[in-house]
Amino acid sequence: DMVEELTAPQDDENFQALYDRIAKYEQISDNMDNEIGKYLGQVSNAHLSDETKQSIRAMIREIGELESIGDSFFNLARALMRRKNQQVTFSKAQEEGLAEMYGLLEQSMDQMIAVLRGEADLTESTRLEIAINACRDRLREQNEGAVDEHDYSYACSTIFMDLISECEQCGDYIVNVVEAKTGQKEI
Repeated sequence: DMVEELTAPQDDENFQALYDRIAKYEQISDNMDNEIGKYLGQVSNAHLSDETKQSIRAMIREIGELESIGDSFFNLARALMRRKNQQVTFSKAQEEGLAEMYGLLEQSMDQMIAVLRGEADLTESTRLEIAINACRDRLREQNEGAVDEHDYSYACSTIFMDLISECEQCGDYIVNVVEAKTGQKEI
């Protein structure tokens, strides 16, 4: 939600405050990854059953992928900072495409949370991952056509595709969390 809010036009002070808040949460996710990883590493040194060791490995993977999601959202914020600093304005089609991608990412995050709570399985996460990839591919193709037609600048195109690509990468991290939790791979 914070990244989506950061995407909307706003004054410098509000933009910076929101950007700083995203950076703070990214640092918190880094710290949590380190602390939880350290603790699980210590636990795994004990004499454990193979099943417990496998559970710990899955938890370590989940934590690492969750931290990567935090990194990804901060990368989105940094791209939006570049957009602001370069005074780049997206076209209506770019704004709509980005809103679509954010919506898919939000659905994917909600599904991941449902899986982590034990309320869902891998099926819907896989469907959403496919939809995110298809959206990225379609927006990439539209972007290339728009640049060829000089609908907007190369700088605008680059920042837009950085955002779209980072959203897709975040979707991958989300599916990785779900796979680690369920012990399954997407089909």
